[in-house]
Amino acid sequence: MDAETNELLDSVHVVNLTGPGDYYTDSTGVFDVCNKFGGCVPDCPDIEIQFSKEGYKTKVSLNPISKEGIFLEKE
Repeated sequence: MDAETNELLDSVHVVNLTGPGDYYTDSTGVFDVCNKFGGCVPDCPDIEIQFSKEGYKTKVSLNPISKEGIFLEKE
């Protein structure tokens, strides 16, 4: 989401830095990086996710939960 307007952002590049995975958010800003490699289930290894979109600062988050919102700031 846009940090100023709370607008949903589509086509945010979502990269799993700790395992396989390269995704983009859909038109509603939704992404899914949960897999058998960790980060989504208690006692699984942490995952580090990078979010980037042209015009916004890149953000890295440990075990992000999309329902809480990931906010990107404009450059």
